[in-house]
Amino acid sequence: MAVYHRGNKARDLIRSQARRPTNPLQATINPGDDESGEFMDLMSATQNFPDEPLQRQELQESVQRTVMSMPEHLREILLLSYFHQFPYKQISDILDIPLGTVKSRLHAAVAHFADRWKTLNQKEPLS
Repeated sequence: MAVYHRGNKARDLIRSQARRPTNPLQATINPGDDESGEFMDLMSATQNFPDEPLQRQELQESVQRTVMSMPEHLREILLLSYFHQFPYKQISDILDIPLGTVKSRLHAAVAHFADRWKTLNQKEPLS
């Protein structure tokens, strides 16, 4: 009798699901809205691609090369602020320089990093 009872529940479930319409993954959500999209857009990939760890390592090495190629006074500001996340006041104390100098050097360091990054990581145009 227990088997018969479970069989009825399974059959009822199948019947109830058959009555409910399903939407394909390409179905539009909020059509006409700025935030409209498809169900598929809401799904995120949970698996990494096999080359992701290698790409991440290459990126880290490229960032390190770029930072290490910078002048020391800019490199130390960048490292203390962005990588070690010290507040400006603490950087001022560590380097024994005025707070305004910390801010101006950090601005210069970020601009220098961006220029060096572009130079060192510029891709050759495809022929």
